[in-house]
Amino acid sequence: MTVARILVVDDDNQICDSIKDILESAGHDVVSSGNGAEALTMLEKGRFDLALLDIVVPKIDGYHLATHIAGLAHPPAIVFVSSRDYDQDEKVVESLGAAAFIRKPFQKRELLRVVSNLLSQDKSS
Repeated sequence: MTVARILVVDDDNQICDSIKDILESAGHDVVSSGNGAEALTMLEKGRFDLALLDIVVPKIDGYHLATHIAGLAHPPAIVFVSSRDYDQDEKVVESLGAAAFIRKPFQKRELLRVVSNLLSQDKSS
């Protein structure tokens, strides 16, 4: 598996910690943020391979954050991780260029599969 630098944005510390633990145990470098404004600053200052975004986060929501990410010189792939119903948000998620959508609660295997698939696509590009 390719090691990646990943940003996790979720205002639920338990979710952030869980995702961080899972991805770090797979060897990735993971940074987390509890709000969109802080996450945007991190994205502008550093380079990330993936950004896992919750939709509902303080200051700048996941949708607006995704729009900002698209304007970066080296935008990371975006994965939305949300308890919201994907069918309801499908068109918005796709229009924002998200590579995947993971519904909470998620299984460790599912998270690792999505991340692994995205990183292998990135490597073959």
